Amino acid sequence: VTGGSRNGKGALGIGAFEERIVLTIPQESGCGGTGNYRFSESKGSAVQRIQSLVGEQAWFSKALDQFSYAVNKLPYDHHQILALCAPRGLLFIENPDYEWLCNEGCWNNGKLTQMVYQALGVGDRMGYSSVGGHMHCSLPASQYACLLYTSDAADDLPCVDLCGRALIQTKKLTQHLTPLHPH
Repeated sequence: VTGGSRNGKGALGIGAFEERIVLTIPQESGCGGTGNYRFSESKGSAVQRIQSLVGEQAWFSKALDQFSYAVNKLPYDHHQILALCAPRGLLFIENPDYEWLCNEGCWNNGKLTQMVYQALGVGDRMGYSSVGGHMHCSLPASQYACLLYTSDAADDLPCVDLCGRALIQTKKLTQHLTPLHPH
């Protein structure tokens, strides 16, 4: 399952909690997706933070607002939600050109999540790709190879987005993406 921006946040929620999903690809999802609440808060108003998620965009429940200025009281952060995708496939697709997305926080969450994948012996099922020079949530040709994937359960399983459109089929994720290596 995949989605971009706010739909990337949704894709992560589905991928984390639905065990039938074999590959989750949140694309440029920022805070509330591949980003980290605590790290984003430390960066200030230049990046997306909880206040934005429950305020102007209302992508999350108003109940989260109680942590807008108290992120250290949160009982979790998004590296833990990302880790729920393990041992299934997880691919971060990021864009460093948009400061709002706090790409550095996404990278930090990726490193934390990668530790879980490695501890489970499936470090090759998690990857990170960050390519700039394109519009938000458009996929440049240089990242197409990152979407090639084969599941042990199905040799010809397509990656699909939240609208159910097939993206690219077959091959193996690890043939084209070094785990957590920025491009």
